[in-house]
Amino acid sequence: MSVAQPPGYHELREALAQPGCPLCHVVGRAAESYIDNLLYESVNDVGVRTRLRRSRGFCRAHAARLQRPGRSLGIALIEQDILGFLLATLAEGTRAAGQLARDLGPQELCPVCQHEREMERLYLEALFKSGPDSDLGRMYTASAGLCLPHFRLALQEARRPDTLAWLIKAQQGFWERLRGELADFIRKNDYRFRGEGLGAEGDSWLRALMATAGLEQPTE
Repeated sequence: MSVAQPPGYHELREALAQPGCPLCHVVGRAAESYIDNLLYESVNDVGVRTRLRRSRGFCRAHAARLQRPGRSLGIALIEQDILGFLLATLAEGTRAAGQLARDLGPQELCPVCQHEREMERLYLEALFKSGPDSDLGRMYTASAGLCLPHFRLALQEARRPDTLAWLIKAQQGFWERLRGELADFIRKNDYRFRGEGLGAEGDSWLRALMATAGLEQPTE
């Protein structure tokens, strides 16, 4: 009899086989799916419209992600509604500049940001429930590990001391290996050693950026 895996297990397993932070990969895909669903299925939903008015639309990062082919009509419908709401706010009467600025500001989190937070916790829970001795746990230990923002979140979400100890030990290994590759990259950029040629450490500078900033692996 097979054991049921926690939600998010299979997506996380697939992401662990790729370069970079696995949580960045799975959460990024979840965000894209959420955006598509919102623009193509929910753009006229009253509850969605109300939420978008309260968030004053999307944050800067997710507004940039919205700019993909085929999304223009959904965006136009949302932005027309938001601008109408903002104009109504301006027309409500005379207020101090500070109060007006607060009224025009977001009253809740960007909906895509909120969805990402929920998915981050779901995937971390899948990792925690699997544990270090599972196939998923062993894949995680052999991977590039979590980026710094997601590692900090994992530390906050981990409830068991053994899970916390595993996370810290694994992260030390990730960072030590990456720092060693950076040392090789730096050494081979010295004119005395350029003849050796670059190997796996050739993109260590890029992977280090992803590891500290939480960037996704670039796609061709």
